[in-house]
Formats: sequence, C-alpha cells, structure tokens
Amino acid sequence: MLYKKMDTDSAYRLLNHGPLALVSTRSGRGEYDIAPVMWNCPVNDEPAQLMVAVYEGHKTFKNIRANKEFIISVPVVSQLKLVQELGSVSGKKVNKLEEFDFEYFKGQVIDCAVPAGVLGFAECRVNKIFTQCETKLVIGDIVRAEVLSAALKNDLIRPVGKFATLHHTGSSSFISTKDI
Repeated sequence: MLYKKMDTDSAYRLLNHGPLALVSTRSGRGEYDIAPVMWNCPVNDEPAQLMVAVYEGHKTFKNIRANKEFIISVPVVSQLKLVQELGSVSGKKVNKLEEFDFEYFKGQVIDCAVPAGVLGFAECRVNKIFTQCETKLVIGDIVRAEVLSAALKNDLIRPVGKFATLHHTGSSSFISTKDI
C-alpha cells in the first residue's frame, strides 16, 4: 500500500469524523453567543459527559469560564450557511444573534440560545477544564438533552436525509452523513 505523508498540522483530520457542533454560551452581561466547534466528543455515559476543545482567547471560552455552563447542539445540513456565518466573525466584535437574524430558543436548564432546527442539543455544566497549550478541553456534565422526535427510529438517532449532520474536514470544506 502506498501512503502519502501528511503535514503534522493537518493530522487532526484523521480523527475529525464526528459531527460539527455549535457551542452556545452567555456572557456575564447576559449576551448570548454561538460558535461552531469541530473538536468535540462524548466522554462518559454514566454520568453523561461530553468534551469540547476551545481556544482560550475566544469569547466562547471566556463565557464558559465565567458562567460554568454551555449548550452544545448538532446542526443539520440545511444549517450550513448559519454555521458558516457563526464561524465568520468573533462574538467579541458582533452580536451574532442580531447580526445573522435566525430563530432560536433558550435551554430549559441552562440560559443559552439554541438555534431552532438543530438535530438535538445537550445542556451542560462545567465539570473540569484541562489545558493543552492554548487550547482548553472543557468537560461538561449533561444536565438535559433533547433530540428532534422525527429523527428517532426505534429510539436511535438517525442523522440521515433532512437530519444529516455536518462534518468539518478543514478550512471551508464540509461533508455530511448524506455523503456516507
């Protein structure tokens, strides 16, 4: 078999097969922010925990550190434009909810905004934060989670068809579970 050497700064793409997520936070002044985060994964099922990796200088991390809570949601393919818009500007400079004018609702337990139409979402309280260079690995305890009923089949989430999820493969490149 022939192999092609990868640049080490691109090697993360080998593991980047999970769905892109949106992380919703709230500032100390009560302003909502939502940012796409491609590095995320489940950590444990009992207790239910997940992890997001966030650069320490981003507003997303500053809000998480200040409030010790966040919501992670899974956008569907039809939300690609929204994902790109949310990732195109810093929440430090722009109120993204006003700038991009999309429908959202607030979490039941965690006071953060969730874009309407996502496949599902998990409301989280921070359990631990680890530092790896300038990246913060945030472990969240899931306190509430919801999924679109229509996306369930035999109690399993089916991210296909109109519920297909986005997967970020680097730069401005995306694939979806429609492509698999």
